[in-house]
Amino acid sequence: MFLGLRIRLYPNMHQKNLIDTYIEGAKYVYNHFLNYAKENEIYDLEIWRKELYAMMKTGKYEKLIDCDYYLLLYQLSSLKKAFDNYFCGIANEPVSKSKTAIVSAFKLSNSKGSIVISNGHINIQQLGNIKCRLSKDLTDKKVCSVIIKRTADDFYEASILYETFIPFMEKTYRKVGIDIGVRKFITTSDNTYYFPIDTLNKYEGRIRLLNKELSKKKIYSNNWYKIKKKIQKLHTHRKNYIKDALNKATTELVKKYDVIFMENLSVKDLLANQKRKGIRRKIIESSLYMIREMLEYKCKMYGRKLIFIDRYFPSSKICSECGFRHDPLDSEVFICPVCGMQKDRDYNASLNIYKAGLKKLTR
Repeated sequence: MFLGLRIRLYPNMHQKNLIDTYIEGAKYVYNHFLNYAKENEIYDLEIWRKELYAMMKTGKYEKLIDCDYYLLLYQLSSLKKAFDNYFCGIANEPVSKSKTAIVSAFKLSNSKGSIVISNGHINIQQLGNIKCRLSKDLTDKKVCSVIIKRTADDFYEASILYETFIPFMEKTYRKVGIDIGVRKFITTSDNTYYFPIDTLNKYEGRIRLLNKELSKKKIYSNNWYKIKKKIQKLHTHRKNYIKDALNKATTELVKKYDVIFMENLSVKDLLANQKRKGIRRKIIESSLYMIREMLEYKCKMYGRKLIFIDRYFPSSKICSECGFRHDPLDSEVFICPVCGMQKDRDYNASLNIYKAGLKKLTR
């Protein structure tokens, strides 16, 4: 099984300059051959490789002088894949990479053992020995590739793809239904809540204030760039906070339960049916698809079952006690007009999902 791991890098000044040089060179090659392909209508990877080799051999291109040829070849492969997806109708037409983008990356493949990880260091042939912070021991693992990334907060990180073996977890003989919403990211049928979205308000308020300051500055001035950078850092911290919280929540669910039931939600349909701007923003912030992706790969990895119920099942409109259908509108509490049951709306929905999942499982 192939797994990915993000680690923090601590390069010295020379290594930072090398990484920045490689990033700029990779970006330049991608944009150059994107325009070259469109103007000449040439989409052959071999022709691009020969052209790149000729460009580097002349020494006329300053951004390519200190770059590694094999490192830049990945940009051509990435561009070829983007064009193939576009011609197949899978994706939109590829666009050039922004020259002012702060978040940038390049990829290195571990050919002939050019990447070695041991004792809190990652040794890369093109960059040398870089100090890093490892959360897992990868000494005996087979490393396939590494993506070096410069983040918006001027940090450097590496995404490592490695091969490993993970045994299945022991059975707990427990089942659970989960409801995903905009007030609470995950609510279980055991009346457990994970990661309320209100905890993100500390980031939202700060970002809102900085955006007001940004609107008063002259565009592309030094002060404009300073505030823009602060906003980018806050967005990065917020994104990492959400991802970390969801990773912990989904891992805990997979460890506790053998079978997990959830709705087969479509974020695109939810956004299309919702006209209120505030709710639409919360749906996007809830990272619904990220929760589904995490549960899917973790259940597959640890030998658990993830069962989806019907996308249009009205879980939040059915009383979990008597089964009467009633729309509570925007109320946070579901009150049944027939039996008088009062429960949290998300908890009531998770109970209905659990019952529907059990029926599907028995069938």
